[in-house]
Amino acid sequence: MQNVKISTITSCFKGEKYLESFLRNVSEQTILDKIEIVLVHNEPTEKEIRRN
Repeated sequence: MQNVKISTITSCFKGEKYLESFLRNVSEQTILDKIEIVLVHNEPTEKEIRRN
């Protein structure tokens, strides 16, 4: 990924309610090819694990 310009670290704790919309929003970004997202799950629920 040599073209990565922006890296983000996003922490998720009890984020089950927001995870689906977050991932959908990320996929709609116009600079998707220039960003790297690290999603840190803190104590994910079973449902959150299945979505990844």
